[in-house]
Amino acid sequence: MSKQNIAIGLSAVGILFFLTMPFEILPDNIGTFGGVACFFLAGLAWGFWPENKEPES
Repeated sequence: MSKQNIAIGLSAVGILFFLTMPFEILPDNIGTFGGVACFFLAGLAWGFWPENKEPES
């Protein structure tokens, strides 16, 4: 898995957390915390995930 896939997946989950608030699926404080936490983790994954090494020919 690449860091791009991890970051995009976490961002998508963060958006879903924010979308739970208007539809009253989760309380506002849990939805906000989950959304911000997922975006924070996406940034960490993007910044600190090791690069994929291409095999040398």
